[in-house]
Amino acid sequence: MAIQMNVNLPGGGGASNCYVRVVKVRAFKKDVMPDGRGPWMLMIDVYVYKDKAERDKGQGAEMITCPEVDRFKFDFDPSSETGDMIELAYNKLKTHDIFSDADFSRYN
Repeated sequence: MAIQMNVNLPGGGGASNCYVRVVKVRAFKKDVMPDGRGPWMLMIDVYVYKDKAERDKGQGAEMITCPEVDRFKFDFDPSSETGDMIELAYNKLKTHDIFSDADFSRYN
């Protein structure tokens, strides 16, 4: 799974049709959460590459630095959100405004 999208680069400018991939998903529990939110959160880390060919280079692949598309935090309910955590991460990202114009179907 991966996402194809345009990204904004630090210092201005942008990159088109980048390959964005979830690389890490972590569930964690906080003792105290503001605004009455549940104690469980899901942290999702993504990497951005120029394209799929760049990503396919493996360890030699060059990532694009894009701070607005690197880490996301979502509410998480471990009693109802079970199964494949990577798939859950992509589904959560679909709900984030920054991914509103992204293509989630291209690399599935």
